[in-house]
Amino acid sequence: MMWSLTSHPQSVRQTLAQICTYLRECDLDEGQCLNVELVLAEALNNICEHAYAGADDGRILTAISCRGADVQCHITDKGRAMPNLTPPLGGFRDPDSFAFDELPEGGFGWGLIRAIAQDVQYERRDLENHLFLTIAAELEQSPQLACRLV
Repeated sequence: MMWSLTSHPQSVRQTLAQICTYLRECDLDEGQCLNVELVLAEALNNICEHAYAGADDGRILTAISCRGADVQCHITDKGRAMPNLTPPLGGFRDPDSFAFDELPEGGFGWGLIRAIAQDVQYERRDLENHLFLTIAAELEQSPQLACRLV
């Protein structure tokens, strides 16, 4: 299934709602639907904020296929390329190492994407960004990561 949306936050929210409906029609369990929604929300919002630098009229194509309980996603946009043509590694910062009012506003999205998606691939082709994500039914987390996601 494919969705075309603009790089506007409202368009992202509407598309995510449509994608969640589609995922439920694929008979995925609620946990898997939530994992896919979280990964896509982070990826799409990053495209809006960084690739299109806040412009509300950038086009984004999102294709999703369910293969059993695994979900494969292909997101395409014509925004700016990722730095060094590589998705950020992301990571989790120890929240105890910051005072509450010093916690950074961002920087957690790619950590979440990489924690949930089993396969993350990025290509820049013909002035287009192509992000490929696979979210497997069985999320393999270390106990430490699971605690931080809760």
